[in-house]
Amino acid sequence: IGYMIIECKKSYFSEKLQSVPSTYKNRFYLLNNDMDIIVSSEKNMCGNSFPLETRDFKNVKIVKDPSTGENSYFTYQYVNNGWLLVSTINVGQLWKNIGIALVSVLITFGIVLLVSLIIMRYAARVMVKPTKKLVDSMTAYQEGNFDSRFKVESQDEISQIGMVYNQMADKVQNLIEKNYTLEIANREAEIEFLKMQINPHFLYNCLDTISWLGFSNGNSEITDLAVALGKFLRASIKREDYYMVKQEMEVVDNYLFIQKYRFGDKIEIRHNIPDEVLNFYMPSFIIQPVIENSIVHGLEEQIEKGILWINIQLCDNKYLQFNLTDNGKGMDEEQLKLVIQNYSDKNKKSSIGLSNVYRRLNLLYGEACEFHVTSVAGEGTEVTFRIPVMQVPGNHTLNEI
Repeated sequence: IGYMIIECKKSYFSEKLQSVPSTYKNRFYLLNNDMDIIVSSEKNMCGNSFPLETRDFKNVKIVKDPSTGENSYFTYQYVNNGWLLVSTINVGQLWKNIGIALVSVLITFGIVLLVSLIIMRYAARVMVKPTKKLVDSMTAYQEGNFDSRFKVESQDEISQIGMVYNQMADKVQNLIEKNYTLEIANREAEIEFLKMQINPHFLYNCLDTISWLGFSNGNSEITDLAVALGKFLRASIKREDYYMVKQEMEVVDNYLFIQKYRFGDKIEIRHNIPDEVLNFYMPSFIIQPVIENSIVHGLEEQIEKGILWINIQLCDNKYLQFNLTDNGKGMDEEQLKLVIQNYSDKNKKSSIGLSNVYRRLNLLYGEACEFHVTSVAGEGTEVTFRIPVMQVPGNHTLNEI
């Protein structure tokens, strides 16, 4: 059909080969079928022969570069017209670059390893330091320093363990303090008990003599009063830790019988005690001090007739509710606040009245009991307390408390 001749200057190809980016300073050669250099990225190389035959390209890996004569690795690729594009890389330069790259990799690895070690050491220190503090705190607590606590400074796992340890230590210390306080209270009660045992048989004999004289002279009131006083003294001196409700009320009745001879009809007692609560147990001599407090501070000085209500109820089959109410002179807010402060202050040394009752209930039942005093000036005062039901004396557990 015909031919189309396209003429391209060698400089065009040379510029293209020279503009190829190369990290390893490659040299490029375009070879014809006779292995002559047509175009090169190096100057003055056109027309020279490439020092390798085509058949040897697959078997030889290193060739002397035609422009420098240095040993070089080479790669090749055929183009569409059968020409061959060859790229050479100086062996020394290649290994030098590889060495530089290897050194860079080693340096980078060393830096990463060093940073990792620093981070690991810091992390270990962050974990070990609070762990050591926790162990030191536990060791101090074990050695008897019950105030030793772990200082929580973060929200990590060690701090959470420390918070649980602090809570446990608080509970243990509270139990120790409670048992210690109860032991002291028992010792004080024992001392008071010993003080009260000043020849009790002499007192009983004197009361029996008074009772016999009253009976022989026909004065039954003296006899009844002496008998009631003897029963009350015997119960107070030889009392047990727990009474049934009906036993407690016998003590109260003997006390009120004696007070009746003092106040006559000026004081009236009203009971509301169902039979279902009579056989439950309660701490002994709990009601009598409250009644005595009402008579002395609420009813004794008033002119009109005083009334004292005694109510005992069973609540939810779990608690005994005691309400002792009088219509005495009562207290204003400041007086009531002072009374509550006095009986609830555990440092007070008073062992009578409301303070005695509150301390004993608190030591025996802890949070399982309630104790409240309410009052209105000119209207009266009410003392309310609640304790767990006991069918066996002293049968309450720490879980209940």
